[in-house]
Amino acid sequence: MRLMSSFRHNVANLTNFSGRETRAQFWPYVGAVFLLFLVLGMGLFASMLAQSFGRFEHFAEQHPDSVSVRTGPGRRTISVEGNHPELMPEMGPVMIAMPVVCIVVVALLAAAITRRLHDRGKPGLWGALPLPFLIIGIIMMPSTLDGSWPGPDKTLPMFLNNMLYLAAVARLIVWLAGVGDVGENRYGPQPVG
Repeated sequence: MRLMSSFRHNVANLTNFSGRETRAQFWPYVGAVFLLFLVLGMGLFASMLAQSFGRFEHFAEQHPDSVSVRTGPGRRTISVEGNHPELMPEMGPVMIAMPVVCIVVVALLAAAITRRLHDRGKPGLWGALPLPFLIIGIIMMPSTLDGSWPGPDKTLPMFLNNMLYLAAVARLIVWLAGVGDVGENRYGPQPVG
């Protein structure tokens, strides 16, 4: 019952960036948003992998001399000789979907994070702490995965950006998980719930 109450409260307040929000109002909603994000992401990747496996099987039928197929109980292995990038998963839809999904998740969580930070007596802008690193990562991702073997000149900046992103997210989670201010603070009265 708490999940539905939290979900209704936060959906009704998607554009309300003022006031305060308790942990009990915040965390079930955040969990539901991330679960939805994971389910949609897994569906996208499962579809992408199924298409790639289909291309492997079709290639194996068309080029039996450059493919070895092994089957066993509960498994099937297809080994392809040579370099065939056309058999790899199509990353185009992922490169389009990832920024869209990130925007949707940020839009769904922005006001709730702001209110939760207000409950801790902190300005809501601290909720944007991970955003620059998320944006940089999204911008860097296509060039890192452009099909050529990524070298240190491409992967090191992406790795460093990801580490800074994770540090910013960890710091934000610590702030969001803390106990709210008792009584009224500069953002309003102590919320009930």
